[in-house]
Amino acid sequence: TRFAVWLVGFYAAPLLHVVFTSVFAAAGFAYGYGRGHLPVIHPDILEALVIGLAIIILIEIYMNDGFHKLGIRSFIPRVRFVNAMFDEGRLKIDRELKEYQKLLFYLTDYGKNRAFYGPFHVAVVLGTVLVFEYMFLHTGHGDIYLQAALVTLPIHVLFVYVTADLHMGRYRSLVKRQLFFMGHEPPNEYSISLKLKFASILFVIALSDYILISLLRSEVAKSSGGYAYIIGFSLFSLALLMALTILLFSSIFASIKELQLAAMSLQEGHDPDFYSQTSDQELATLSTGFFNAAQRVLNYRRDLEHQIREATAHLSAANEELKAKDHEIQTELDFAAEIQKDMIPHAHPPWQAIQFGIIFKPMQKVSGDFLNIYKKDNAIFALLADVSGHGVPAALITMAANDAFGLAIRNSDSPAAVFRDVNTQLSEQIKTQDYLTAFLVRIDERLHITYANASHQKALHFRRKFNTIESYDTNGLFIGAMADATGTYEE
Repeated sequence: TRFAVWLVGFYAAPLLHVVFTSVFAAAGFAYGYGRGHLPVIHPDILEALVIGLAIIILIEIYMNDGFHKLGIRSFIPRVRFVNAMFDEGRLKIDRELKEYQKLLFYLTDYGKNRAFYGPFHVAVVLGTVLVFEYMFLHTGHGDIYLQAALVTLPIHVLFVYVTADLHMGRYRSLVKRQLFFMGHEPPNEYSISLKLKFASILFVIALSDYILISLLRSEVAKSSGGYAYIIGFSLFSLALLMALTILLFSSIFASIKELQLAAMSLQEGHDPDFYSQTSDQELATLSTGFFNAAQRVLNYRRDLEHQIREATAHLSAANEELKAKDHEIQTELDFAAEIQKDMIPHAHPPWQAIQFGIIFKPMQKVSGDFLNIYKKDNAIFALLADVSGHGVPAALITMAANDAFGLAIRNSDSPAAVFRDVNTQLSEQIKTQDYLTAFLVRIDERLHITYANASHQKALHFRRKFNTIESYDTNGLFIGAMADATGTYEE
């Protein structure tokens, strides 16, 4: 076929299939029919048959622009147009949209168009045979030749249609793909209905049965070797029917296979890249419907992927923004943690033979736990406190509480009085539900201790000499939540 395309042009190339299928099949069928009704076929009739076939092949080559390399062009406009759209079998991709739409119509209609020439082919061959018969031979068998031509005509027409349509299937697919790449949906072009194909097969089967019956009734059947000839011709007819049926059904099976592969590709999430080769009405409609449905699914998937990409981009941008904010917050928290650490003593020199050991390990960078040691005259105060909650709010309250305790201790030597003063101050300053617990101990120069507890954990006193542990506790509500708690503190 590739050589034929180069030699005679794109549109004339399917003639190669016609020669090897329809011509041989139809000519053989006609000869078999004539041989079955005539004792002897004149050798010159066979020569006339070959001459008629040669004439029709030459006419077909000319009509399909097969002599264009010799400067002889076809007079048929659609033939010249189709040949101009291909370069040695390769579709040109630099043409206009309307040209591709027109080309698709011509390629789809090609098989049916060639079938319309079938009666012309048979008429030319029959005319050649009859010319020899009536002008030279005078055998008196003209009616048999006419019958042979009539019974051969359906076989020839079907072979011409099937071979031409199958040849153009791949090129129809190429044109549909080109239309899609140009941004246009390929039109639903079709040639004939499957019903007509099945009806034609049934007609040919009925015709073969008729021919077989006529052969059994003919004089040939009564001659020696007649039945052997009839059996041979029946096998030949059966082979032709099988070949014709296979060719007809191959397009159907090819279309079903295309749909199957496209469905599997779509199921796996790929673009099916499906451009049907069929020209059958039902299969073309089914393929077009599947193509449109597949494109909708792909468009939905692309839209969804686009939305996901946009959402991912927004999330990535938001995440980067959050990271920047978090970095800024962490930097500020580090700064606040340093301020809180500077507020809390991590060591204290001995005082009146008392050693101080301090461990401060907050759960987070800043916290509501704090402690401090206050010196006043000939006494020293040690404070442990815990603000409700944690994090930045609690850390801010510790700073306010630390200042409040320092001011209260300067004004009083009594731990309980200090709690009352601090509770009054913080109750006015804290507008939230936060509060703090605290334990405050005062040690004078004689090492006498006075302490008060505002709902904090009990203080523990380990007496090494006696190896005992004493716990110190008093009544007192937490500080900062209720101004009425002032009278609950004891020491």
